[in-house]
Amino acid sequence: MNWTVTGFKDRMRGLFGLNTDPKSLAQTFTDMKEESFAAAAYAAGRPSKYRRTRTQLGGTADANFRENQYWQIRAYVQDMDRNDAVVGQLLNRCVDNVVRGGFALSPQTGDRSLDVEIRERWHEWSTSAETCDYTGRHTFSRMERLVLRSVLLDGDCFALPLGNGQIQLLESDRVTSPSNQNSNVILGVELDDRGRPDQYWITKLKQTQRQRIGRWVPQDPQGYDRRAARDSDGDPLVLHIYNPERITQTRGITAFHAVFDILSQIEDLNFATLVRAQVSSCIAMFITRQSDFQLGSRSTENAADGTTEYTEELSPGLIMRGRPGESISAFNPNVASNDYIDMIKMMMRLVGCALGMPLSLTTLSTSDTTFHGYRGELQQARLGFGVIQQWLSERFHSPIYRWKMREWYPDLVATTPRNALRHRWEKPGWPYVDPTKDVAADKEQLSHGLNSPRRVVAQRGHDWKQLVRETVEDRSYAIRQAIREAKEVADETGEPVAWREMLHLSPPSGISMGAQVELIGDTEDEDAAS
Repeated sequence: MNWTVTGFKDRMRGLFGLNTDPKSLAQTFTDMKEESFAAAAYAAGRPSKYRRTRTQLGGTADANFRENQYWQIRAYVQDMDRNDAVVGQLLNRCVDNVVRGGFALSPQTGDRSLDVEIRERWHEWSTSAETCDYTGRHTFSRMERLVLRSVLLDGDCFALPLGNGQIQLLESDRVTSPSNQNSNVILGVELDDRGRPDQYWITKLKQTQRQRIGRWVPQDPQGYDRRAARDSDGDPLVLHIYNPERITQTRGITAFHAVFDILSQIEDLNFATLVRAQVSSCIAMFITRQSDFQLGSRSTENAADGTTEYTEELSPGLIMRGRPGESISAFNPNVASNDYIDMIKMMMRLVGCALGMPLSLTTLSTSDTTFHGYRGELQQARLGFGVIQQWLSERFHSPIYRWKMREWYPDLVATTPRNALRHRWEKPGWPYVDPTKDVAADKEQLSHGLNSPRRVVAQRGHDWKQLVRETVEDRSYAIRQAIREAKEVADETGEPVAWREMLHLSPPSGISMGAQVELIGDTEDEDAAS
């Protein structure tokens, strides 16, 4: 079909009543194009009166960290940990579930004797606070708890492997920088051209500043210990322990950053409810009268402002006879109403989500769910706890182990680093929720080859090799003791006794055992006598 300019103009005028001027037509098509794009765009990108106005959008993760606001957030959440009823106990419960009895080291060098030696050497070092900690206060197991708690509360913490074989832990505010530094220093972390940490600005803490309130920020570069992030071989000299939520995030942020207002509202709501309960226990009724009326014996006291205060004594069984025209109104406030309880549960559920803990763990109550619901909640919570265990071992445990191996076996690490540094951390598991069903499920997995013994045992927080070693040692001791006792009984009575009768070991599952009695004496004489 052939279109002429005049025909096109007439067509447009007839269809849309548009101005056929070329410039007007171009603007019209542009508007139509924008409208069509807007109709196909995400609704979330269009303004809405139901949405909170948000500012300072876009940029990298570090762009969202304002210097003063970052440290203010940290100071606020630490005050909540000290003084509020929720933050501290939730942190402790989360750490208890993640760390439990501690992570167990399992060297994987390929040499069994060397693995045993390394395990014993690690145990000797990690259980001694004097050899493990720079301050001589904490064992390695205690450091695990402190590091994880600091990361969840403050956002991050730091560990310095020292030349004397000890670890120095630093809280978050020890790494900072003067405000006049260039843009490649992000809250005390100096980055190179690739965005990797290159230097850490660590404030020099004097003993006289330990009781100082507020953050110590020296403006003189001499007040900092600028420590390189890694040595010439690429081994870390500073362990920055945090769990980033964005790719471009240099420093960590507290796990409670999104529930600050809710935490404050919980404390305010609890305080208001307690005050209401106290008032209800002190006031029973109000008496409205036109003039003064003495109820019992009265004493007076002159106040500082010159007024007189009256105190009337009340006694049990007191009968008050009011005057004509007086009225009495009862005072009976609603304390701990259902609205309050539901509101507290909702708030605790939201706060618990910040740590991956369901309501049954945050409140230590299962009244709002069934047993199956409780199992499902624990399953989801333990998935989150397992993720925390993984990044904690990657950022803290494994770097410390590799550092100790380079200290203890430098030649071995230099010649065969791949085998020498191979290891695994046996992460603590959790007890059975329903032992009968859970044990049966483990047996089914093992019998059908769906899981290995070491993995099943690891899920319960134990080391399979150690469990086998202890089981063999315990049974060997029991069998030897039963054999000795059986011989002593036989020597004393003259009757042979099987050692199994002394021990009564249970047969393996699915195996039936029978007993055969051997008759002693002349069987022919016995048959004749019978």
